[in-house]
Amino acid sequence: MYCLEYLETNIDWLQQQLQPYMDNGYYCIIDSPGQAELYTHHESLHNIVHALTTPELYHLQLAAVHLVDCHHCTDAYKFIAASLVSLQAMVRLELPHINILSKVDLKETFQHTGK
Repeated sequence: MYCLEYLETNIDWLQQQLQPYMDNGYYCIIDSPGQAELYTHHESLHNIVHALTTPELYHLQLAAVHLVDCHHCTDAYKFIAASLVSLQAMVRLELPHINILSKVDLKETFQHTGK
């Protein structure tokens, strides 16, 4: 959390780093940590996204990609929990959002509970 708070405080540095890529048709991928608390309960990531997408300040078109391991679909309780975390990310980040199931090729190796 400290790193995101520090980045939020120094958002002008991030804006300067992204400036050369703005008008050249580049795509920028920002890989955020996997801790759900950073975008469900903490304000820094939301504030950073808002600062980067506000037209008056610095306009970027961002999209969020949320990866969920396939083994969360083998149990109804895990699936509902993963769906709620994805929904929370969609609501809090206020970005176009894509949910992706990862490790689908390994789904047969996960133990099914039958619930």
